[in-house]
Amino acid sequence: MNKLKVIILITLFLSFFGLFCFILDLFIYADIPASTINHNEKLIIIKPGQGFKSFSKSLQKDGIIKNLYKFNLFARIKGYDKKVKAGEYILSPSMTPYKILQILVAWKVCLHKITIPEGYNIRQIASITARAGLCAETKFLSSATDSSFVHEKGIDAKTFEGYLFPDTYYFSKDVSPEKIISAMVKRFCSVFTPTYKEQAKKLGLSIHQAVTLASIIEKETGDPEERSVISSVFHNRLKKKMRLESDPTVIYGIKQFDGNIKKRHLKTSTPYNTYKIPGLPPGPIANPGIKAIEAALFPADTNFLYFVSKKDNTHMFSTNIRDHNKAVRKYQLRKKENPMNISDFSNEQIAGQRLMAGFDGTRLNDDLIFLIGTLKIGGIILFSRNLTSPDQIKNLCMSVQEYAIKCGQPPLFISIDQEGGQVARLKEPFTQFPGNPSIKDEEDAVHFAETTASELKNVGINMNMAPVLDVAFDNKKSIMRDRSLGNDPEWVSMIGVTVIERLQRNEIMAVAKHFPGIGRTVLDPHIEMPPLDADLRTLESSDLRPFYEAIKHDVAGIMLSHILYSKIDIKWPASLSTKIAKDLLRDRMDFDGIVMTDDLDMGAIKSNCDIKTVIKQILSADIDIALICHKGPNIEIAYEEILKEFKESKNIKTKGKVSVKRILKTKEKYLKFFRF
Repeated sequence: MNKLKVIILITLFLSFFGLFCFILDLFIYADIPASTINHNEKLIIIKPGQGFKSFSKSLQKDGIIKNLYKFNLFARIKGYDKKVKAGEYILSPSMTPYKILQILVAWKVCLHKITIPEGYNIRQIASITARAGLCAETKFLSSATDSSFVHEKGIDAKTFEGYLFPDTYYFSKDVSPEKIISAMVKRFCSVFTPTYKEQAKKLGLSIHQAVTLASIIEKETGDPEERSVISSVFHNRLKKKMRLESDPTVIYGIKQFDGNIKKRHLKTSTPYNTYKIPGLPPGPIANPGIKAIEAALFPADTNFLYFVSKKDNTHMFSTNIRDHNKAVRKYQLRKKENPMNISDFSNEQIAGQRLMAGFDGTRLNDDLIFLIGTLKIGGIILFSRNLTSPDQIKNLCMSVQEYAIKCGQPPLFISIDQEGGQVARLKEPFTQFPGNPSIKDEEDAVHFAETTASELKNVGINMNMAPVLDVAFDNKKSIMRDRSLGNDPEWVSMIGVTVIERLQRNEIMAVAKHFPGIGRTVLDPHIEMPPLDADLRTLESSDLRPFYEAIKHDVAGIMLSHILYSKIDIKWPASLSTKIAKDLLRDRMDFDGIVMTDDLDMGAIKSNCDIKTVIKQILSADIDIALICHKGPNIEIAYEEILKEFKESKNIKTKGKVSVKRILKTKEKYLKFFRF
């Protein structure tokens, strides 16, 4: 019996000891990350109704956790498996399982950043929220124009127009339109202080009238220094009971405005046509920033009653109609400007020519009208989302070119990635080529280039983002393995030059990519910024040779890569590097064609730099075109940043003119079939 008790006690001891060791091991596991060197963050989504086990399997698949069994068991012991909520989370393999579970239980979801520029109206803001994936445009507009919701927030108006304060906000993916609007209105209320309310009262204005006036000033002002002077004009006209005669108010009242205001618009009666109605319109026409609000409340002391645009972002102000008419004749009725003569260009036109943008849709829509008419962009890039059939593509290309000309703009670069193989945006009935690795001789290259040029030209596309001149070496696991022409620099040079010559002989601009060569790269710049430690001597011996040949054969453009060549520039990737874009490509290799970035929406750039810093670098590095492939606020921010840099630096503005001269020279050469 005693022996049996001993056995039982030993068994119990071993069982408890084993359990203790097991639990201890489990808790030790919970404090050890899956990786101590991989700090890359990943967006992890827990879908509504998704079970914990299903979700944890995805964590293991993404490398966030290692031991699925221990992770699930630890979560169950702690009771976390029942507390995890749906949402978007930023997690990393360098986080411990315990930390991961704490984030999930605390519902520390990923916040999405949106920036509302000054002067945007509620439709434009709705578009921004939709692009950020926060809510549908229709739902946002429905809430933004819900009068009962407006009154609930203490706003004496029919809609929230004017009260959605321009700023940067952060929201989770599950946010409602009401929460977004509430945050913006709260910000407005914090800005429009009691002092401002008192000042509005002194001027004889209600808060709503003050905001309405501020919105008009916001839309009328090109130069921020003129805000208070423009405000004085409107105050002086209101005192004299003169009509405000503001074009932006007229435009706001037009349902389908095409970007070109005409005399018939000025004569059309709408509640917002201040050429027809006395006083202020019934409400704001945009959402003004703090400076416009201050200008409305604290106008300059002037006698001005008129102003006219000088087409350089500033205005000529007058106290009487005679002087005003002289100014109109001087600045508005002068000889029609040549859209290809840079001496006639405004700062806005110079800024816009530096941008090539992507968009949504398959026809000339509001987005394109805004990009071309307001931002004055120099080119567009087409993706599968923009393409349905040859006739549709041709109609799209012709309509955007006609609209650019109508706006007094140079013809647009209309570009596409049509390399063949895995990167071919045009599908059947366009000819489908198997890709660069399948080109076996010069005859194959000629057939590809001439067929592609003919098909692009027939639908109105004038620029092909090809050929790929990256040399993919046999001893490397190259990201370009399936897109490169080959592993021999001489072969890549010969075939690349053949493609360039045949494309450009048929009036399709060729863009060689990805300078100074990414054939040695194994990481994907769409996701992260790949480092490359090859020095200049190594690149000169191989990677750069196809680009030298392309330059000798007058390639129209060269695209910069998002690779960090650390032995050439330790700080900036090629697409932002003065040492690579200017010192190497411009000066050392003597290239005077168009230099453009790869897509600035790629993870390599977005994860490391904000768009304002990116634009500053591009302007400094003699890079001609910033390529932004996705519809979104980055395009508008880039445009505003270019204008800002022009105002603050004469050197940058001078460089900008040189850049646009290169752009116009290329357009005159290849787009000569457009007559003005």
